[in-house]
Amino acid sequence: MTLRDKLIAFNNPETRMMSLRIPVWDDPTRKILDDQEFIEAIQDRTVPKGIKSTLIDSSSLAKLGRYFRDAWELSGSTVIINMEKARKIHLDVIRVKRNEHLAALDIPFMIALEKGDQALIADISKTKQTLRDIPQTIDLKTGIDTPAKLQSTWPDQLSEN
Repeated sequence: MTLRDKLIAFNNPETRMMSLRIPVWDDPTRKILDDQEFIEAIQDRTVPKGIKSTLIDSSSLAKLGRYFRDAWELSGSTVIINMEKARKIHLDVIRVKRNEHLAALDIPFMIALEKGDQALIADISKTKQTLRDIPQTIDLKTGIDTPAKLQSTWPDQLSEN
């Protein structure tokens, strides 16, 4: 790997997320020709004072995938996925899908209500409550110690049939 395969990474105290700075090596307005000096100038200009930054291989990020991008953290010179943050991200994705399922039940519920179909009203109400309970009932911790296991954990109620 050459210096041109590196990115500048640091844990940003303002956003509480890992931030990246990507050098534009082939910028025609670039005044500093030496790559080492150029990357140091970018670090000086874009990394907050007092915050440690490091150079990481751009290829290491591709292996992580983007699903948990907001859970990336810098540990030394390695980018890791903070599993607590990843669980929150995944639960938010589940909530979005759950909300779609809830919304899809609104019209059938109103039709059942207009028809006075008490059995269907009860069935849809039960289904909606089950969907509302998903964030409290899904276990995203037990036996889930990797991002891949976490991402593959999905509530049965939201599986596409």
